[in-house]
Amino acid sequence: MADIKIETDLKDRMKNVKQWFHKVKSDQEKRDFIFDFIKKLIEDTDAQPKVVIFFNEKKYLLDFFSVLKSDKRFSDMNDKFNIIHGDQDIKERKLIRRKFDDGEFNYLLTTNLVARGIDFNEVTSVINCDIPVDIKKKSNDENRPVKPDEIDVQTYIHRVGRAGRSNKKGVAISVSNIEGEEAVIDLAKKLDVTIIKYEDFEQIKNHLAECYKHNKEQNELFKTLVSEKSWKDIGISDEFQTQLFNNGFKYPKPSQVICVPKILNYQVDKAKFYKHISVYGFANGRGKTLCFLTPMIEKFKSQEPMSKPWCPQAIIMAHTKDLCLQIGKQIAAIMPPSKKYEISYLFRDTDTKDIKGSICIGTPGYIQKILNSIKTKDLKFLIIDEADEVLDSNKNELRDTLNKIYDDISEGFQLILFSATFEESDIANLEEIIDDDDFNKDDINFEAFFQI
Repeated sequence: MADIKIETDLKDRMKNVKQWFHKVKSDQEKRDFIFDFIKKLIEDTDAQPKVVIFFNEKKYLLDFFSVLKSDKRFSDMNDKFNIIHGDQDIKERKLIRRKFDDGEFNYLLTTNLVARGIDFNEVTSVINCDIPVDIKKKSNDENRPVKPDEIDVQTYIHRVGRAGRSNKKGVAISVSNIEGEEAVIDLAKKLDVTIIKYEDFEQIKNHLAECYKHNKEQNELFKTLVSEKSWKDIGISDEFQTQLFNNGFKYPKPSQVICVPKILNYQVDKAKFYKHISVYGFANGRGKTLCFLTPMIEKFKSQEPMSKPWCPQAIIMAHTKDLCLQIGKQIAAIMPPSKKYEISYLFRDTDTKDIKGSICIGTPGYIQKILNSIKTKDLKFLIIDEADEVLDSNKNELRDTLNKIYDDISEGFQLILFSATFEESDIANLEEIIDDDDFNKDDINFEAFFQI
C-alpha cells in the first residue's frame, strides 16, 4: 500500500479507539457472528452503546437489515435499529440522523455515506461488516476474499473515527473474509495502531465499561472548561461584549467558545484556500448563528470601509429568504455602535443599484446572479448556513460563486460552512464544486461537537 496521510486529529482518534478483527469464510458466517455480537451488546453491557454499523454496498445493507428485523432474536427490539443510505431523501436522512443523535435508537446501519463528515453524538462502537475496499482495485468476483492491497485505508480510518472524538474512547470491530491475517498486520503497521484478533466478547465488554467511565469524565471536564468562559476570554472586545450583554447574550455558549477563537485566529492563505475550508457541526439550538456572526463582526474595522468600486466584506448564504432575514435581524441587533456596517439582502427583487452593504445576505441563486455585476476583491468571509441544504440543491450556483470570488480576491478569504449534518455526498458535492486539481477532501477541517 502507498504511504497514508492521516490528519493529526484522526491519528489521535484512531489511538482512542481499541480495534479488533474477526475473520469469517462466508456471508452467512459473518451475519451469524454480527447478530450474536449485537445481541450481546444489547444484553450484556451495563450502559447501552451507540453503534454505527458499516457496509460496503447498499444491497448488502438492505439485505442484512431485512433479515435482522425478521430474526426472532430481535423480534422485540426493532425500535433499536435504523438505516441510512443514498436512495433516501435528504430530509429523511437528516431526520434519522437527528433521532440517532437524540438517542431514540442505538444502532445505525449505513454505507460509506456517513463515513466522513460531521460526527454523531456519543458513538462508542463501530462495526465494519466488511473491511472497506477500493472499488477500483476490487475484483468483480464477489466470492473471492479481499486482498491486502484492495483495502481502502482512508475509509477505514474515517469509519473508525466515528468513535473516539474529543478525547473520548471507543471500540471498533471489523468482520471480513479478508485474505490472510498479514493484511491486518500490514494495516495496523500503516496506521501505527494495534488491531487485536477477536477471541471472546468479555474483552470488548470490559473495555466498553472503561470507555463509559472515561467518556463521562471527559464530558464533565469539557462542560466545566467551557462554562467558565466570558466573551472577552474568547477574543471579543469590550464594546462588542457590552452590546452582546445588552441583547441578552451574557455569556458565550459552549459552541461559541469552540468556534469563535478558531475563526478569529484563522490565517488566510490565498494560494491554498481550499485546504482551509472549515465545516462546523452542532445540533440545533446550540447558538450556531452567533458562532459565525461574532468573529465576523469582531474582525471588522471600527469604520465601514469606503472602497471604490464598492465591494462587500462578508457574504452570508442561506437556502431560504426567511433564514436570511433572521440572520440580518440578529446582525443589526448585536452590531456595536462603532461598527454599524450596512446590510444588503440579495433576493429575486434586488436591484443591483441598491446593493451597498458591507454585509450581503442572500440565497444561492441570487448571490451568484448578482456577483456577476459586483467586485469581491476585499471579501473576508463567505459563510454558508445550513450548508448541507445548499450543497444538495444549489451546487452549480455555489460553484459559480466560488469561481467568481477566487478570480477577484486580493488577499484570500474564509470559507466557513455550518451544518447539523454533513455526509459523504455533501463532501463529494464540495469536491466537485472546488475547481482545483490539488483539492483533497481530507484537507477539509471538520469541527463537530455534539456533546455540548
